[in-house]
Amino acid sequence: MPELIETTVVRTPIAGAAMLSARDVSVAFPAARGGWIEVVRSATFDLHPGEILGLVGESGSGKTVTSLALMGMFRAGSRLTGGSIAFDGRDVTALDEKGWRELRGNRIAMVMQQPARALNPAFTVGRQIAEVAGRHLGLGRKQAWEHAVATLDRVHIPDARQRAKEFPHQFSGGMAQRVLVAMALACEPSVIIADEPTTALDVTVQAHILQLLRELVDDTGVSILYITHDLAVVAQLCERAAVMYAGEVVEVSDVVDLFERPRHPYTQGLLDSIPVGVEKGGRLRGVPGQIPSPGSMPAGCRFHPRCAHVLDGPCTTTPLELVTHDRGADRCVRSADLTLTGVSRGTA
Repeated sequence: MPELIETTVVRTPIAGAAMLSARDVSVAFPAARGGWIEVVRSATFDLHPGEILGLVGESGSGKTVTSLALMGMFRAGSRLTGGSIAFDGRDVTALDEKGWRELRGNRIAMVMQQPARALNPAFTVGRQIAEVAGRHLGLGRKQAWEHAVATLDRVHIPDARQRAKEFPHQFSGGMAQRVLVAMALACEPSVIIADEPTTALDVTVQAHILQLLRELVDDTGVSILYITHDLAVVAQLCERAAVMYAGEVVEVSDVVDLFERPRHPYTQGLLDSIPVGVEKGGRLRGVPGQIPSPGSMPAGCRFHPRCAHVLDGPCTTTPLELVTHDRGADRCVRSADLTLTGVSRGTA
């Protein structure tokens, strides 16, 4: 049994309609020799008002591609090949670029991983936030500037009025990340997609950013889709999680249930990989094998070549669908009869 890891999130009831819904969303990229390669298949999950939902999986599992699709953003000629996207009860799947631009920024915003790429080094951070506010909220120059200063103060940038006049290179990594959060908040969106915003930060700064995000949810009711490969972050921050593997959502669950009673073998593999107790002589275990590359997915369950519970036939022949149940959803034909080992709540 793995040692204990603390899940600090408070379980809150999820009620009402979803703020953002993905239903069987599939995304494909153009193949080098013609045709299309599917990189995300039938992704399905909901993000509710005032919720932080973790979208978790290894690098290459399709998390970022899925999140960009939810904002109508498609890179390198990729396209939506199936499914639907709804925002606040409205089907936005078929929006044109003008429609998506009106939605992005105003109602849904993104916090990227690397401030150096997301912020323009030639302009002060205040000007960049003010331009966003002016464009989307219709504010005049002076009003937009005051709004930018107030937003920087909201994310706890000390001496916000003076720092608004500074350039991105004058900010530390943690403070630059706060600037990106401020830019996302500038138009008071209903949904923020945070794409691994703390990966490049040290542990102490990461904790401050996570605390800031939780504070913003509690104060404003914004919904956050938090993309990460780190289940320890999910345990601290999120109410629920959707686990992705090889372009598919394989499990959706309340975070406490996910940690204590996983239903998909891949989820258990991720839990086994959490480095708890290593300093006390415990073993650091990983998921054997490698995630398959797009275009070379195995038949049947995409995880079956790495799975210790595989059955020849049910697991290896037919693509599996995400099946809902009273504890969430999973994509495993054996989930009802497997008793998988989780990680109990407590003190690590």
